[in-house]
Amino acid sequence: MAILIVGAASQLSAQSVPYAIDVRRQPRGTFLDSLLPRSVGSFRRAAFAPRTPIPVNEALKIDYGAGADTISLTFRIPGNPDDAQEGVTRAREDAKDRKIDVKRAEYASRQDPSCFRAERLMAWSRGGYFFGVDAPSRDALDRFMLAFPY
Repeated sequence: MAILIVGAASQLSAQSVPYAIDVRRQPRGTFLDSLLPRSVGSFRRAAFAPRTPIPVNEALKIDYGAGADTISLTFRIPGNPDDAQEGVTRAREDAKDRKIDVKRAEYASRQDPSCFRAERLMAWSRGGYFFGVDAPSRDALDRFMLAFPY
């Protein structure tokens, strides 16, 4: 698997996939309480009612907090890998619209996982699941992503 650095011709090796998301376990199921852990490292989210179903193809935003840092996690089950991968492409376009520097971003599309990481943002797909993280800093993003299970 190769990840292209946008704006440069070099490729990264499989060991360089951000946060090694390509070797993490595959998400399974459709219940919030089992898919999204209550604690991710030092970050915690509010409790969900047990067995709360996730609406298919509806984006959910869940906040995880640790001290003064709040991570906004976007989660969606579009239903198929192609649509989840398209979510990564849209996340990259949204970052451009938000004036996030994507010239040195890591970006891989049309593969599993697809991913995009720039500054304090990360978006990726795993099978038919899409995840996006907006962090207040690169440090907070790193701490969250190193502990996130997928």
